[in-house]
Amino acid sequence: MRAKGSIDFPDGVVSKLDSQILLETLKPSGEERSLMEASRKPLAKVGGRRRMPFSGLTIAWRGTPSLDDWVAYIVRTKSKKVILADHASERKVKTLLSRLKTMSKKEVGQLAKG
Repeated sequence: MRAKGSIDFPDGVVSKLDSQILLETLKPSGEERSLMEASRKPLAKVGGRRRMPFSGLTIAWRGTPSLDDWVAYIVRTKSKKVILADHASERKVKTLLSRLKTMSKKEVGQLAKG
């Protein structure tokens, strides 16, 4: 009985190099590999920073589209409260940024967590 995928050749017909090529071609295809080995594209990270006109503070944000891992924070402040939003959706962070445009420095500081 022959094993599945084996080919019989007369002695001396297949050289060592040919046998190496033959072994490469007999490897299982991608479909036969386990589904757990599927490669995935890395998720794209998005970020930015904006200086708020009224308060003069610079607000930075970053996150991954379609995930609720967005964060917004105050850049270079003496206050210990710097985080404005954490583990939020992209929509919440963008809404927060538009609200911060008209707030004073004191109001922004009240919103911040630390």
